[in-house]
Amino acid sequence: MKYEVTETVIHITDRLRQGYGTQIANRPRYDELKEVQDKYMKLWRLEILSRETFHDIRMDYIKSTATQTDSIEKGTRGTTLLMPFLNNHSTYQFITYTYAVMLAQFNNSPEDLQAAIALCDDAIALLSQKPFNPKKQITTFMNQKIACYAQLKEQTAGEDVAKKALSLQDEGSFSWFKTLEYQVFLAFNTKDYLKAFNICQTAQNHKSFKSLTLQHAEIWRLFGAYLHFLAISKKINKEALKESKFKATKFVNDIPTFNKDKEGMNVSSLIAQIAILIAEKKYDDIPDRLDALEKYRQRHIKKTDASYRSYWFIKMLQEIPKGYYKRVSVKARTEAMLANLTAVPFKNEGEDAKNDQQNTKNEVIPLEDLWAILLELM
Repeated sequence: MKYEVTETVIHITDRLRQGYGTQIANRPRYDELKEVQDKYMKLWRLEILSRETFHDIRMDYIKSTATQTDSIEKGTRGTTLLMPFLNNHSTYQFITYTYAVMLAQFNNSPEDLQAAIALCDDAIALLSQKPFNPKKQITTFMNQKIACYAQLKEQTAGEDVAKKALSLQDEGSFSWFKTLEYQVFLAFNTKDYLKAFNICQTAQNHKSFKSLTLQHAEIWRLFGAYLHFLAISKKINKEALKESKFKATKFVNDIPTFNKDKEGMNVSSLIAQIAILIAEKKYDDIPDRLDALEKYRQRHIKKTDASYRSYWFIKMLQEIPKGYYKRVSVKARTEAMLANLTAVPFKNEGEDAKNDQQNTKNEVIPLEDLWAILLELM
């Protein structure tokens, strides 16, 4: 009961009632346990309801069939459904999933991002009142705050949250690496590329890094690719990058395995390969990569889905060879496409309520920032 393991409380009270009802015949104790069981049955049903509501939203993202409008509408309906049951007696599970649903109702406007930060603060406050310390759930909402601050490009506020989140976790734990991951995104979004490099070094040099699954280590390899690109582009010191364990040649030569559960990383990997080749001026190798990226766009990316920005960025990349890698020509050919891309601000999805899988990332460096660097290289 102290740790709110609701279904276990129900199971134990049911077994105890069997004993008091059929063996000991203790009516007062039997009735007392029935009250406990009834109470926890209500709590359990609410937990199930909150999980179902959240999973309904999450499944659309996994299938890549959701538009932002779908998510907002489902988040709004879910909030209306769950909010009346949110009170001081809510379990940590119900709080976690309910607030995750509530966060889905916001878009990526500055006003909504601030509202999302306030919601995260409310969730953290409620979870902090528990007689135990649900660190995982608290850090999940802290990571969501970092994601919001990254989109708002508020580095100082984001760093303050990251420090608090890291202080709650054991160094080298999975959740520790996860918060570092969000801290890297904050650095990329605020153009503090050296900070991003230093965090990557901290993660990759830690003895526990080798224990990460291939799936979870892959995002750090992707970070390495973009840092390599930034070094070639003279956005960070090349000398610093010599300390990195990233293997650029192998990354560029590898064609990503297009797994359904990591579509965002597929796109980011192909974009990174092309960006590195442009920075290295290896123009003869670019058409094959552009062809692979275009085929992927035709099969998996639509203008109306959550990868809207990626759709237009890929279209812009296709214009680079047509503009003969000349800045003025490429800029003129892609001006309208860039306007379409920037019409929808970048949204870095934060962690969901209880997802230990690697979040897909459509953008490591915000695409408009990446495009500006590519133009500088021409």
